[in-house]
Amino acid sequence: FSHGKDWADLLKSRFGIEKVVPKEEATEVILEACKAERKAYVEYLEEVGIGKFDKIAFVDFMAMGTVQEALQRVMDKKFKGYYFLRRMVEKVYLAHLDVESLYQPKGDFEMNANIYRFYYFLENVISSYEPTFMRISQSGDKQFYQETRTKEAIAVVRELHKGIMEYAEEVLPLLVMIDGQEAVSLYDKLLG
Repeated sequence: FSHGKDWADLLKSRFGIEKVVPKEEATEVILEACKAERKAYVEYLEEVGIGKFDKIAFVDFMAMGTVQEALQRVMDKKFKGYYFLRRMVEKVYLAHLDVESLYQPKGDFEMNANIYRFYYFLENVISSYEPTFMRISQSGDKQFYQETRTKEAIAVVRELHKGIMEYAEEVLPLLVMIDGQEAVSLYDKLLG
């Protein structure tokens, strides 16, 4: 099974199913769990007010579009995506998404641009202080993965964010006068 989990672990971690069922009976149980989880997501998204808008922006740093696609299906609404960098645009099931990307979408990890060379580093720097969100349970509780970073590592991320903001406050006012691909080229040089 994926990531070396046994059947019981897979049912619990992936679908939130506590009761172990035989594999041949699992499809119905999994589909019921998914319906309940979808209902909980829709209730949460309505509760926070997303459902009342006709125009919804989805903002992401570096993404393929899978979360935007899933939210569109769950909410039965179209979102406008704004990404710093859109990856893996060749994925056919994501081609229909309405997305603008500062960096022009190209093949994944195109090595002639610093943004692709430092992708994994940037993903770690532009990080939350909380553990990664896992799911909304059938009862509506927000569940998170167990935090694997130390307090010291999270403190380092906070310091990095502080430095990034100080840098941005100084440099971005100078860059707003530069337009289009010229700006992207300059941003990329700043990364390298």
